Amino acid sequence: MDKEASNFLWNFINDTNLHEQIPFKHNFFRVVDKVDISNGNKSDIKKWLYERGIAFKTSVYVSWQPDVAMIVPWKILIKYYDSFYYESSDDLTVIDNSLNWALLFHDEGMIYFGTNQRFVPGEPLSEMDCP
Repeated sequence: MDKEASNFLWNFINDTNLHEQIPFKHNFFRVVDKVDISNGNKSDIKKWLYERGIAFKTSVYVSWQPDVAMIVPWKILIKYYDSFYYESSDDLTVIDNSLNWALLFHDEGMIYFGTNQRFVPGEPLSEMDCP
């Protein structure tokens, strides 16, 4: 996205107070799920992202800073999530045009998923059997 569009997206996220509290403004979403990505288990993280139930072809808006954002298919974000997010760097917010959900890649090694759609969080990855 060019700087003007990136700034528009940044301002939209800020104007909605989406991240007024971390990860999301209180009662902004009915369901909030999270996963720890600091352990580096890429296949589990990709599976967790896939299980959000978002169609692969859905275009998502990815915002890092007021002047840095892009639009990518959800499938690409899942496949290359670790190229979009660097732990201990800036936070990363991901939304789509439905505005029914959001992801926050938090700089402390967590991904948060908030939604107003029907969604039942799975077991935390730390409790799953890992190969």
